[in-house]
Amino acid sequence: MVDHLIKNDGFIFIREYSPSFSYSNFNHHHPASFNIKSYKYRNGYSSLFTNFGIYKILKSIIEPDKKFNVKTSLKEDHDICEDTILQKSSKNLFPIIKI
Repeated sequence: MVDHLIKNDGFIFIREYSPSFSYSNFNHHHPASFNIKSYKYRNGYSSLFTNFGIYKILKSIIEPDKKFNVKTSLKEDHDICEDTILQKSSKNLFPIIKI
């Protein structure tokens, strides 16, 4: 994880596919015999950071983007791309509740 590399109030920019479900496929940049896979994470990788409770999304654009996808897919949302700017907070963003 890159969290320790980001200073408080620092930023992360993520450009990644953002399908409606998580899946993997064989990476087309390497022969299948290498068994190298690409992983597409449901709703994009930015949710991995926001789930920490110390990152907030400043801007997110989600749209189809076929120019980066050299392989065709039968999956309708395979070409959904997400550009996200996250900012790291110096404090936990989760609300504190009384139990």
